Amino acid sequence: MVGVSQKTGTKAGRVQVSQREQQELRSYCICNLYLKKHTLQKELFQ
Repeated sequence: MVGVSQKTGTKAGRVQVSQREQQELRSYCICNLYLKKHTLQKELFQ
């Protein structure tokens, strides 16, 4: 957290960084869920 605040400096910068991180996390989770569902379906159909 300290490193992030030192890098961006402003509150708005910190918010933008956290929002970008949240978006990356969300897309990563969705991708993982999709992959899990896909592999589960493959296992069921075999």
